[in-house]
Amino acid sequence: MFPLAAHNSDLERFAVEGALATASFVLSNMGLLNFKPFAAHNRAIAHDIQLDLKAPAPARRPRHPRPQRRAVPLPAEIILHILEAAYFSDALEPDDALLRSCALVCRAWAGPAQKLLFRSVTLRSEAAFASFRSALDMSCERGRALAESVTRLRAVLDYNQPGHLSETSFARAVAACPKLYELGLHIYGRGPPGDGDPSNGAPSFNRTTLALLRRAGPRIAALHFSNASADSAHLFQLLALCPSLHSLSVRGVPPHLPPDAPLAFASALHALHMDFQSKPSTDFLNWLLQNSARSLRVLEFAREPSTDMLAHLVGRHAQALQSLALPSCGSREAAAVVRACTHLKEFRVEHARGAPAVWKALPEGIQHIALGVDAEAQLEAVLGVVKEREELEVVTLQMWEGGAAHPALPSLRMECATRGIELRITRDVRVFRTMVRGDPVPTDSFPRTKSLSRPPLIQPSL
Repeated sequence: MFPLAAHNSDLERFAVEGALATASFVLSNMGLLNFKPFAAHNRAIAHDIQLDLKAPAPARRPRHPRPQRRAVPLPAEIILHILEAAYFSDALEPDDALLRSCALVCRAWAGPAQKLLFRSVTLRSEAAFASFRSALDMSCERGRALAESVTRLRAVLDYNQPGHLSETSFARAVAACPKLYELGLHIYGRGPPGDGDPSNGAPSFNRTTLALLRRAGPRIAALHFSNASADSAHLFQLLALCPSLHSLSVRGVPPHLPPDAPLAFASALHALHMDFQSKPSTDFLNWLLQNSARSLRVLEFAREPSTDMLAHLVGRHAQALQSLALPSCGSREAAAVVRACTHLKEFRVEHARGAPAVWKALPEGIQHIALGVDAEAQLEAVLGVVKEREELEVVTLQMWEGGAAHPALPSLRMECATRGIELRITRDVRVFRTMVRGDPVPTDSFPRTKSLSRPPLIQPSL
């Protein structure tokens, strides 16, 4: 037994050694040359290894500073067009608040905005006049440019208010504007007696004021005079100083012709607007229009005139009138007056109730009709004018209560669109009046428009 056991042990040892030799050979062929089975292993050496898994940033190229681009300024013409497009507000009045803001945008905008801001100026107090005079500094170019920009000046002489504008300051403001075209003067209360007219006890401009106004009077072509006092001396003094006057608007207390007045007003009026609190005297109207029989083109009554006054005025000027404005047209007498105006190009009425015969009486050359529309307006007769008058270009409507629901309004809209007639509609009577009146400039086409430029002095054709 024992020899057999020893023999078996040798065989096992031989088998194991052979297997190890074979494995070592295989591992050597696999490149594991350092594998030494049953051999002592070398001690592991510690290494300080830090791994950075971030991708390396690419090399930065040197940056060269870019040249700074200067902002290209807008041409002055474009700035002016932008400001002129925004000049009028929705009420067709100068938007002074917007222009003042535009003047603060930058230096390039300041000049054009200030010139537009000074086209129409209103003075109500001595403080306002002081600011106005400071801006119109004639010793510098800017002040002279602003002075030449003023084409419309409106002044309020209210003697009942503290710090009110004085007559002398008013005259100095007028004299400081070399291109003044349109002047408006509103008088309230009773001022101190002056020495402009010693024979008249009523307050009037003194000699200093008249001397200043005389320098500017010949340039004024349009005058708006509103008098809330019982004295009318100021109106006749202004009329005497304005030989080039062609447009006159008179409101308030009817003036009384002074005993020392000349035989007739020297100017030939092109337009006359009247809004008196009571009926004016026939003597005053005859005196005022003595030299305007062939020149008067525009006649407007803001309040209902008496039948005899309407017949008298229109009868004298019917062949020359091109524009007639009445508060209403509901009588046969109004139709007869319209029928007499054979050259009428514009007819305006704020209340279109009444006889359709008025609209049928409009001549063939009518270009513009303006009317107020309520539930009872004679729109059917107006629709007939739109269909039959080939020269008609513009229809302006003032919508009163119930006017928007008038049954004939859709037909009027469609007829105007079909014939290419401009239809203007507003619900604000102030906008309506401003829109239809336009600027006081002599013209042969209607409606008159609102303009930014200084109106040229055009003598009406006789």
